[in-house]
Amino acid sequence: MEVSSSAYYAWLKKPGELISAQMLRLYRRAKALFKASRNSLGSRELAKALRKEGFEITRYRAIKLMERLKLVVTQRIAYKVTTKRKHSDAVADNLLNMNFNPVGPNQIWEGKIWNSYEDAWFWMLKSEIAKAQGHDHSQLSSIWRLVSSSQSDEYVGEAYYLYLLHQKFTLEIKASLFSDALETFAQIEQRPNNEKTVSVLEKYATRVRQVLKNRDFIVVQGEIGSNGDWWHSLSRNRFMFSDIEGTLNTVEVRCDNKREKYTVAQDTEWKIPKRWGRCKIMVVGDTQANFNLVEIRQGA
Repeated sequence: MEVSSSAYYAWLKKPGELISAQMLRLYRRAKALFKASRNSLGSRELAKALRKEGFEITRYRAIKLMERLKLVVTQRIAYKVTTKRKHSDAVADNLLNMNFNPVGPNQIWEGKIWNSYEDAWFWMLKSEIAKAQGHDHSQLSSIWRLVSSSQSDEYVGEAYYLYLLHQKFTLEIKASLFSDALETFAQIEQRPNNEKTVSVLEKYATRVRQVLKNRDFIVVQGEIGSNGDWWHSLSRNRFMFSDIEGTLNTVEVRCDNKREKYTVAQDTEWKIPKRWGRCKIMVVGDTQANFNLVEIRQGA
């Protein structure tokens, strides 16, 4: 035990100390208050806190109490800023802008926010990986996020940005997203040095317009995502659902001038008045529920 024999025998002869219930309660509350303060309560504040709980204690007694219970104050170091932001660096765009009700898919994302330069390169690399793996939906989603961000054309270069729009146009046609494809083609027509790309894609844009004009039915395959919904930009103002596998609950029609919500019913046709303007739909249902959205030509 590393004590002298005399000390040991002196301890044996020393009478045991009796601690009253009131004193034991004082010890326990003092320890609890000190711990709750993260070891920051000094004798003055500890005495105040104990007096509020009904204990009769002076500051001097609080000092002795802290010594007895070995309560040592730990001084916390205040946070000090050691770096300064370089104001010439790019700051991530305020895409949310207090708008907590997005009107379309892939418009608001949560998670880690990088600066816009890193964000552009991240989605560019993700789109290339998806392309190599043959995942059209993931590639289209990545490109959409990239081209919808301001200044992304400056970060990836004009030539590559035009290439991305080309890929986006092709993927949208492949997915029967004809309205989106025509919007993408309009963007391509506005880019500088676009002559070669426009000459290649113009015939396909013409075919898309012919399909929208002449084909009675345009079938788009839909699947409810992990977040419980599926979005689509309508090319026509008449549509219906067919071949539903799983549960679809509601379809919300969000137009330029109107917004309505309906209960999904298979083989029921919806007709949207033209005065409502351009429309998107949000279908809500069980994750991985599959269905076909059928867009119907006027007069069919």
